[in-house]
Amino acid sequence: SDGYANIAAEFLPTYEIASATDPLFSFLRFYICLTKIIPRIPTNLLKFDLEAEFQKVFPFPIITYAEFIGTFALHALQERQTQTYDKPIDATLRKSWFKKTQVPETTLEQMFETVSFSLDKMPNPKDTLGYGDFEFLKDRPYFLFNDEMYMLDYEFSLGKLESAVIWRVLRSLPKNEKEPWLSYWGLVFEEYVTWMFEMYAAPALHQVYPSPKYLNSTDQICDQIIVCGDTAVLIEAKLATCTAADRYSGDYEKIKAYLEEKLVTKGVGQLLNAVRRIGAKGADVPEYLKDVKKVIPVIITRDDFGGCWGVNAYLNKRFKDQVT
Repeated sequence: SDGYANIAAEFLPTYEIASATDPLFSFLRFYICLTKIIPRIPTNLLKFDLEAEFQKVFPFPIITYAEFIGTFALHALQERQTQTYDKPIDATLRKSWFKKTQVPETTLEQMFETVSFSLDKMPNPKDTLGYGDFEFLKDRPYFLFNDEMYMLDYEFSLGKLESAVIWRVLRSLPKNEKEPWLSYWGLVFEEYVTWMFEMYAAPALHQVYPSPKYLNSTDQICDQIIVCGDTAVLIEAKLATCTAADRYSGDYEKIKAYLEEKLVTKGVGQLLNAVRRIGAKGADVPEYLKDVKKVIPVIITRDDFGGCWGVNAYLNKRFKDQVT
C-alpha cells in the first residue's frame, strides 16, 4: 500500500458526487481533514500530537487504521456492484480475504478486534441512555463470527475512521484535556469549511475571506465571509457536539438547552451582532463589505444534530426573536 495516496486513488474520484448525507462522505471528509486540513494549520495552534494520542489507544498508526476502514468500504462497494437479483449480497468480510496482502496476522487481529464484537467476547456495554442509543454499534459496527465479520450498519462502519480518532481518544483523555481536545477538532472543522470554499467557490463570482476582522479591533466578524456582488454570506462553523446523554435522553428541555448554548448563544448571537455592526452607520468593516446590500447569515454544524428536522426552523426563529 502507498498509504493515503492509495486511499485517494480509490475514493477521491467519488468525492465530487458524494452527497453530504452519504456514509461515504463522512469517510472522505475526515480523510481530507487528516491529509489536507491539519497539515495546513500552524503547528503552534495544534495543542495535541494527533498520532501520539491515537497510538496511546490503538496498537497501530492512523494511516494503517484509515487503510483498513477504506478497504472495508471498498469490499462492501464491490459486493454491491456484483449483486444479482436472484442472489443475496455476500456481505461477509473474511480474514481469508486478506491472505494475498502483506498485512501481518497480528495487525489484522487487532483491527478486527477494534471494530467488531463477538458473542464469546462481548465488551461490557455501558448502560443505554434511551431507546435511540446506538453508541455501542457506532463503536463496533461489525459482528464477528468464525473469523468472519458482518457489517451491521453501513453508515456506522464508514464513520469508524472519524469516531475512533476523535471519540475513542476523547474517552481515554484525563478530564482536564477533554475540552481542549474538542477545541482542537473545532479548529480543524473551521479550517475544513475554509478549505471547501477555497476549493469550490468560483473566483470569478465569489471572494472568500476566512477569519475576517473589524478594522479597528482584533474582534473577528465571523468564521468566513463569502462575497458575491453586493451580497455577503456570513458563516459560523460550529463543532457543536451534543453529548450522548442529552441526545438519547428523550428530554426536550436538555435538547433545547443544547441548542441555546451551542448554536443560539454562540452562533445566532454572534451572527446577529455581526449583521448589526456591518449595517451600522460608519461601520468599521473591511472595504469589501462597504457596498454590501444583502447579508445572509449561515451556521454550518459538524454535529449531525444540526441536520435534524426542525433545527433549521428553530434557529431561524431564534434569530428573528432577537432582531429589533
